[in-house]
Amino acid sequence: MASAQFERARRGLYTPRARARASLPPPAQDLVRALSAIRAYRWAVTGLDLLTGLFHYLPARYPHLVLIEPRGVEHARRALARSDILAIKPAAIREVWDAAPRRVAVLRSITNFRGVPDGAHAATLERAFLDLLVEVRHHSFPYSKSDLQRIWREALRDESREQIASLGAQLHLRPFFHTTSTLGPETELF
Repeated sequence: MASAQFERARRGLYTPRARARASLPPPAQDLVRALSAIRAYRWAVTGLDLLTGLFHYLPARYPHLVLIEPRGVEHARRALARSDILAIKPAAIREVWDAAPRRVAVLRSITNFRGVPDGAHAATLERAFLDLLVEVRHHSFPYSKSDLQRIWREALRDESREQIASLGAQLHLRPFFHTTSTLGPETELF
């Protein structure tokens, strides 16, 4: 049956089932393999790597985003260097991105792992969206604000937007914190 290949995102918008439930892309799998040696610290892949199922197109090159406990940053840096992945702080992405000759991983040092299942090394879709939103807003992450808005408006279901708003309030992120109205697809995120 042809309709079994598609999933309804909302009225008038359907996505292929395989894309809606895609696993990590190969470059992110390389990143996970490189970080798998770090067992003493909690870390998780987030951002664009987890949102690939929502894209109309995937950027040819983008930095990976990794959440990690503060004490594990240096260990992650060394593990990624062995795999020829440049590890940087979020604030350095603007200076490094255009000139970086190799893959780049942004290491975001955090203690709040809400939105990352216990024992998992990948954030939830909701956390990945929020982490990407923060990096685009505050650190000149090389991803278009308009494309992020398009994901919010067109690719996310109402339930996902509600879950993002709930997690955003828990993480104290604008516009979700202290929100009194419901967040529909027209919500301005920037």
